[in-house]
Amino acid sequence: MHAASRRRFLQQSVALLGASAMPLAAAPGRPPNFIVIFCDDMGYGDLGCFGSTKHRTPNLDRMAQEGRRFTSFYVTSGVCTPSRASLLTGCYPRRVDMHVNAKGGGVLFPVARKGLNPSEVTIAEVLKPKGYATGCIGKWHLGDQREFLPTRQGFDSYFGLPYSNDMMVTHRGDPPLPLLRNETVIEAPVGQDTLTKRYTEEALQFIRKHKAQPFFLYLPHSMVHNPVHASDAFRGKSANGRYGDAVEEIDWSTGQILHELRELGLAEHTMVVFTSDNGAHSRFGGSNLPLSGYKGSTMEGGMREPCLVWWPGHVPAGTVCGELCITMDLLPTFARLAEAKLPGSRLDGRDIWDLMRGAANAKTPHEAFYYYRGRNLEAVRSGRWKLHLSRRTRKGKVVPAKLFDIQEDIAEKRDLAAAQPEQVKRLLALAERARTDLGDGQQQGEGQRSAALVVTPVPLLLPGAKWPPEEELVFRLKPNQEVSGKAAPNIGKRPFTVEAHLTTTGDGVILAHGGLKVGYALIVQNGCPAFVVRRDWEEIATIEAEQPLPEGTCQVRAELQANGKVVLSVDGQPVAKGKVKGLLPGQPAEPCSVGKDAKMRVGDYPETFAFQGRIQYVEIKLDKR
Repeated sequence: MHAASRRRFLQQSVALLGASAMPLAAAPGRPPNFIVIFCDDMGYGDLGCFGSTKHRTPNLDRMAQEGRRFTSFYVTSGVCTPSRASLLTGCYPRRVDMHVNAKGGGVLFPVARKGLNPSEVTIAEVLKPKGYATGCIGKWHLGDQREFLPTRQGFDSYFGLPYSNDMMVTHRGDPPLPLLRNETVIEAPVGQDTLTKRYTEEALQFIRKHKAQPFFLYLPHSMVHNPVHASDAFRGKSANGRYGDAVEEIDWSTGQILHELRELGLAEHTMVVFTSDNGAHSRFGGSNLPLSGYKGSTMEGGMREPCLVWWPGHVPAGTVCGELCITMDLLPTFARLAEAKLPGSRLDGRDIWDLMRGAANAKTPHEAFYYYRGRNLEAVRSGRWKLHLSRRTRKGKVVPAKLFDIQEDIAEKRDLAAAQPEQVKRLLALAERARTDLGDGQQQGEGQRSAALVVTPVPLLLPGAKWPPEEELVFRLKPNQEVSGKAAPNIGKRPFTVEAHLTTTGDGVILAHGGLKVGYALIVQNGCPAFVVRRDWEEIATIEAEQPLPEGTCQVRAELQANGKVVLSVDGQPVAKGKVKGLLPGQPAEPCSVGKDAKMRVGDYPETFAFQGRIQYVEIKLDKR
């Protein structure tokens, strides 16, 4: 959509905002199908129909023209896990104990103990008794233990990633990023460039397979979460880098789904909801304009999302709803349209079908909306007023409460707290109501329920795979390379061999690892190779050859065996042997460096003692434990 036509579209939509629409009813006969397309980290201003001039989104713009834009549509958290819990359960994250992970962090990580309690009732479980086929395709992020997977939460089938696409941090212990079909890992690490394309193909297959019965398809895309990926057809094609490529591929994906519904004659039988789990990140290319704030915050930009509702013949085309709605409202709304029974436990969502169908004078069913950030209640909205509660920074500074009229000041720039004391008082009373019911900080709420925990979580792996993998046993280091910490060879309490390939010889340190307390070094001194082993402050042994190294290329090898025996070889021939009291008692604290001793000296040789010859490479080989 070009800029001029986009402006006309937005002007026409706003003009329709106050107009009364036909009071449309649900379709007679079989209950409607439902598709929820839930993007990851897509911002309020990332679609053409919401003002973007960077991204080409013709399919979503058409969806808006054929459906209804919701301009005051919220998620319950600025991050992934809590937001997803609310969409599927119709509850605030604190109510279902999914506002923090088991360690108090904001989201679930791989091999997590915590997950959505199987006793909670999801949208899928509400609809199944009415004969719905249910499928989840995409990012789950409500627990990666089998007890918590979609197939245990009401979904007949699952294809996707169990958590965010950046959760593959080796030093944290993350397993290779898994792609699951139902409960089986079918690819790890997953190839991310084609994820959106594969999700789309799976979605089309699901629709075709279940076209003769009512269905619920939950499609939580992994994009546009960083690291951002797109397939060959879209990579490098947008005006906004990789982020724009991913947005435009999701637009294509949505177009494919809507086209399939039209082709199968299902358009008038299917409601499609498009939105995002939270606002765009402050980096990576997303836009939350004209809102302030980003992902993770309780500013509007963190929790107010673009939302489109499409159902030809039932949702009025080309219209806008500015009333406050929340992802939690989808469960009770779908239940009404499907004539399904609501869960017996308390919900926070409300039926918004009248707002979706454009009923005359329909208003938000919510007296208040509560903005939580993890455990903490940070803001309250009621009507046009939003109060950011007073808080204390980590340094102890008190930040006073601020009041905004977010109908007139959507960017939250003009603080009206001093001018509107009655509104501040009213919203503070609503905040106290939330604290009593849902809790705040370490204060438990009367209406909170518990998530589920497993005692010993296990990683999701390819069949037959092991995690963690067998320890790396061979380290090849380059000249002047220095490694430390977990990247250094772990030689504590184990036999090992150091093998250096030299192009020219000379005095100096070939390799040193450690310092004054524990370590080892392969050196050349007065032309002769030597191996220095330090097992304690005072316990130093030097095994030194009597003959100098040959001129030119040679191989020098030092071996520390399990019984403490040391063998020094040149070009495969032993040149010196010795014995120390045992293996090194622990891992050296200092770095492992090639061509010099970078820190505290292992042995009695000059500081640094840079090698005067030329090193091709050095290999350290560890025996299995």
